[in-house]
Amino acid sequence: MLFTFRLSPSALVGLSVLALGPQPVLSVFDFVTFSSPSQCAPFTIQYSGGTAPTSWPPQLTVVPFNSTPFSIPLFNAVFNDTSETGHAVTFLPLPQGTQFVASLDDGNGDSAGPVSDVITIDADNSTKCLQFEKNETANPFSLVNTPSQCESFTVNFDTAEAAAPTVRAFITGKLAFTANQTANDATAGSASYLMAAAHGTEVTLLFSDGSNKASSGLLTVGGNRKSSGTCLVAASSSTGKGANATASTSMSASADSMASKQSTAPLSQ
Repeated sequence: MLFTFRLSPSALVGLSVLALGPQPVLSVFDFVTFSSPSQCAPFTIQYSGGTAPTSWPPQLTVVPFNSTPFSIPLFNAVFNDTSETGHAVTFLPLPQGTQFVASLDDGNGDSAGPVSDVITIDADNSTKCLQFEKNETANPFSLVNTPSQCESFTVNFDTAEAAAPTVRAFITGKLAFTANQTANDATAGSASYLMAAAHGTEVTLLFSDGSNKASSGLLTVGGNRKSSGTCLVAASSSTGKGANATASTSMSASADSMASKQSTAPLSQ
């Protein structure tokens, strides 16, 4: 089974904003397809359309729920500028039954395609890749309140172990985005962030201070029709950091930026 995700037409509205000034243009793929994963078996990512990122090789960011997120460099990733298609193969060091979302990111860790749906690891006889599970550390971050539309949510952190984290939000079919920090009390070990997503949206949060990483479960953004929509309007002009990045996507392919990554190699089995 393959899981295919495409950026929605609303992702194009940021083009007019990008044309107004020298703002950075996102390089993202329109489609990202993930194979159905089995424990310790090869996991395939296919991508097409849009613009390939200039920071190469890409990486796969995997966010298992209420666990330790991780990123895997995709050194074998290839892309063909002519056909605008590419693929990479890796494996996931997660046991059967684990649920997660994934994001294809560029070499800098910025989104290069839409977030996957919730994926579950299927059973397999091999256990050779599961050393990762034995190396998990205690989570120094705790989410105090469920995020609500255009409101701040609070994350506590253990000051002896961690600093105020960067919070990255993962929403199925959209580009992952970094939540704006609105407050930080380093002494008390508490920081607040703005949730730039509509009520009813399902989101998974990744917390990272550079040394520690942790994730939330699958959350539903709170609020109602009367909730402020100011942050959602701001998100429509975002280039990807600090707001919902589905609103700004470049659809024009570069003629030569990815020449070094052209390949006609067949998909690895």
